[in-house]
Amino acid sequence: MERICRSLRDDKQKEDAADEGLVTITVNGQARGLEGLDGPVALGLVVEALGLKADRVAVECNGEIAPRAEWGSVQVTEGDRLEIVHFVGGG
Repeated sequence: MERICRSLRDDKQKEDAADEGLVTITVNGQARGLEGLDGPVALGLVVEALGLKADRVAVECNGEIAPRAEWGSVQVTEGDRLEIVHFVGGG
């Protein structure tokens, strides 16, 4: 089952961005452009494109926790907001 993060922008804004070949999202409060990824994009690919290790982060997409097991089916589109938390170890 495909899941799409709740949209924060209207369809017209998303279409305009898609025409540019750039997906713009907000990550931890900062706008990020993801070139070469035409939306919608699987969350797992977005995490990879951001250079993050999937086993060391938790992601919230537009206010909803995205379970790691569902990252392949959670679709990120233009204007979505991600909050990403990094796990760190130590002693």
